[in-house]
Amino acid sequence: MRFLKTRLTRFALAVVLSASALAMTAPAANALPRPSDPLPDSTSTSSTACLDPVGTPGYIPALQFRERNWPLTGGLHMDTSGSVNRNTGLVTAQVHLYNSYWGMGYTGGTLMVLYDKCGGTIGVTKPAQWGVDAKLWAWSMNERKALYSADVPVWIANRVASVRVINTRVTGDAMINLYREIRGIACGVLIKVPFMGGHCPLPEFR
Repeated sequence: MRFLKTRLTRFALAVVLSASALAMTAPAANALPRPSDPLPDSTSTSSTACLDPVGTPGYIPALQFRERNWPLTGGLHMDTSGSVNRNTGLVTAQVHLYNSYWGMGYTGGTLMVLYDKCGGTIGVTKPAQWGVDAKLWAWSMNERKALYSADVPVWIANRVASVRVINTRVTGDAMINLYREIRGIACGVLIKVPFMGGHCPLPEFR
């Protein structure tokens, strides 16, 4: 079981890091990279301009996102769509979970990774999770739609150029560990911002 948790965390983290590499060359690309792609140093930025706001604060359009994994794994299906308010820092989404398997329930979780205009990881939202029962009868809770919300510091929201949604089956502490690893990557970028004084504003997961 520990081996499976480690593999899940490493795979999802590889997707995040590889996404940073793609964004540096093609920020508009939405296709998931191959897990075998080499991992870049995503804590580096080519210039201080990478961390400039993407527009005039207070007037930046909301950024829409969606990730549909239908199916995600086995009988678990997930579809997450929402937006980032880049003026207030509010992230909202609707998460649709569905279980097509009989006799087996699942727990699905999601979080959002935030990137600057150069593809550097500058934020990650708190993970959330929901359960879906096995598919039994018409009244079975094998399908649900949940609302998700999270807040990120406004000055980070001003700099978000793209979003990556990670939908995953939750097993043990794998998702918590994933959040901590992505946070560590983002902090490596954020502490370089002069007015942060070497402090990372992203909360630790406790």
